[in-house]
Amino acid sequence: MKGWPGISLLLEGDGALAGERLVESQDMPKIVCLDGGMESGLPSVIFAFRMPDGQLAVCQTSARALLVAATAIAARWPDVKESLRL
Repeated sequence: MKGWPGISLLLEGDGALAGERLVESQDMPKIVCLDGGMESGLPSVIFAFRMPDGQLAVCQTSARALLVAATAIAARWPDVKESLRL
């Protein structure tokens, strides 16, 4: 993939997976947040993207696990976090 890929973020993702195509072949990767997406009822985050052969790859984790990972990444490379313009 050339250049920096964009990411589509859907914060209110409940119902986004029902009856829709999650990622069209030309779409950028998506992050979908689901209230109560975990079996425990806690929120989850889905990562979805098209592989080069056209197959859909989907990964789900808890929002908590993603935040732990993001916190560790921010601690490891603080200059990356400082360069964000939110």
